Amino acid sequence: MNIGGNKMRVIFTAIIFTLLFGGMGLRTAEASSDPSLFETHWKLTHLNKKAVTSEASIFIEESRERFTGSGGCNRIFGVLEIGEKAVQFSGAGSTRMACLEDGVMQREAEFLDALQKATSYKLKGSTLKLMNGRRELARFTATGGISTGDTELESKKWLLASIKGTEVGEQEEQAFLVFDKEKASAGGNSSCNSFGGSYEAKEATIRFFDIIQTMRACIEDDRMEIERGFMSGLQEANRYEIREGRLHLFNGDTELLVFTGTDK
Repeated sequence: MNIGGNKMRVIFTAIIFTLLFGGMGLRTAEASSDPSLFETHWKLTHLNKKAVTSEASIFIEESRERFTGSGGCNRIFGVLEIGEKAVQFSGAGSTRMACLEDGVMQREAEFLDALQKATSYKLKGSTLKLMNGRRELARFTATGGISTGDTELESKKWLLASIKGTEVGEQEEQAFLVFDKEKASAGGNSSCNSFGGSYEAKEATIRFFDIIQTMRACIEDDRMEIERGFMSGLQEANRYEIREGRLHLFNGDTELLVFTGTDK
């Protein structure tokens, strides 16, 4: 009887241990606010273990097959393969802008070289490191729409500057976009009609939906063409970046709309 009683006590203790510590593990995981490797905007802070001031960044899509970002001057994009702590960036492409500020183009070249050489990564808290063996090539810190981007979105009145790379000149009514975080709404003027709708922004992703607008016809200039490009860009947008006071809306790697921020 004692042996049987001992066995019962061992089984009972094991069950309690599993429930107690297993539950603690679950709660710890749920409470964690550490950013994910994916769908997070990673801003470059160190290159070859040297601190840098740069607009360079990467964004790894949840599919784990592609990356986008900025080299500090040009838009970058390419193919990505990720395994258990292993990583490989390949097929990298970029736009062809020339930035004349001292050191920007050289730093961008070094950054692209670091991406190509990376073979593994380390993720701890809000810090991401790209490695080659034991050598640290690049270090990033997590930023994104929820923690900082959302605040930036709603803090400005965004004046439309270009549509798919074509600059929008001064109009009788300047097209603009504003955000209201509390109401989860976005609206403004298309340079012809007023419009409003809803938006969702998470990390670097964004979408606009349920957009309605007034039905005025502006036939005296090219404002209707601007309106069509503006509304189409909002409907297609799935990602955003804010750089140097400008809001960029993208669909994948394609830049749709660019806005200049001004005080509300």
